[in-house]
Amino acid sequence: MQCALYFQGDEHCASCRHFQDGPKCVARCPDLKYPDEQGVCRDCHFNCRRCTGPSDQLGPAGCLACVKLLLDDGPESRSCLNKMVTECPVEFYFFRGRVRVTDVKTTVRNVYF
Repeated sequence: MQCALYFQGDEHCASCRHFQDGPKCVARCPDLKYPDEQGVCRDCHFNCRRCTGPSDQLGPAGCLACVKLLLDDGPESRSCLNKMVTECPVEFYFFRGRVRVTDVKTTVRNVYF
């Protein structure tokens, strides 16, 4: 059982042992969700494939993986793009290659002049 404290018999949980996902207590948050500070499972940003927080930025408190990645002026400027994006923002181009980040299939890179 993932319930830490019951009320009204065994059917209703007052607090969860690990995390709460909607009305259920779970051992870990499901895919596409992350635990907040109170242990409640929250949805990842819709541009992420996996995450540790709400941001669309690649890194802590954001995406762990994304389908399309926007690389700007360096490693501090990495954000996941919507997977439906078919055109890059102005002055960017599609690049297919390794970016030291797992699960990134397409990268949008800045055009430098």
